[in-house]
Amino acid sequence: MARVKNTEETVEKTVDEEIKEAVKEIENADKPVNNPYEKVFLEIPISENETEDWLCIVNGHYYRVQRGKKVLVPKFVKELYDNEQRQVREAFEKSMKLQRAAADQLAFN
Repeated sequence: MARVKNTEETVEKTVDEEIKEAVKEIENADKPVNNPYEKVFLEIPISENETEDWLCIVNGHYYRVQRGKKVLVPKFVKELYDNEQRQVREAFEKSMKLQRAAADQLAFN
């Protein structure tokens, strides 16, 4: 009989867990879904070195963004541009750190 009691408790816990999951799904149904094609504004500045349009390719689709103009693009295109700029900054900072370390090492030798 102990086995039957344990099995019933296990079944009850499983049913309770399923009910809790169903309630969570219903509560989350009203929340907005993240739309990857949501449009956001992006303005890419014109610089001395970069005057051409900025081009990216996402899943075979080409996106060309004019520099110096505020344009609407899918959210993922802006995220891609922001990530690219962050990586460029990080690479520059790392390069400068390595150059300073090499200069310091030469100065001590």
